[in-house]
Amino acid sequence: MTRLKNILLLAAMTALAACAQSYVEGQLTRPPPAAAQALSAKPPVMDADRGGRGPSPGATASLNLRRQAVGLIADGRLEEAIRILERAVNLAPSDGVNYYYLAEAWRRKGNTARALEFNRLAQLYLGDSPDWQSNLQNQRRAIVSP
Repeated sequence: MTRLKNILLLAAMTALAACAQSYVEGQLTRPPPAAAQALSAKPPVMDADRGGRGPSPGATASLNLRRQAVGLIADGRLEEAIRILERAVNLAPSDGVNYYYLAEAWRRKGNTARALEFNRLAQLYLGDSPDWQSNLQNQRRAIVSP
């Protein structure tokens, strides 16, 4: 239990540091509305058998990593953002929001093939969400016609 608390504390501190740095540098940007909601929402329960015990530790850590990565994307630190988002995907592989931001980071980096692949995965996991449909379609258009 102590190890889990340390991991979650480290993820939260890292995310806070990234946000503080973005604020100091005056580079805070606003994500799309559905993305902003995903960043502020409680993480989804990834384990089907959690039985009302709240979000899984992996989902919580994934959300914290995603928050950090969004700040890095806004700062143009795409390599770091991609590495962090890959860790978030490993913790919560069915969380489509992580794939959305991976697609965004690869799009900004200019890698169309990788951006399209992650946009497709985001669509796979977020396809039932009307809030995400327009974000995903807009992102795909931006990828295909830069």
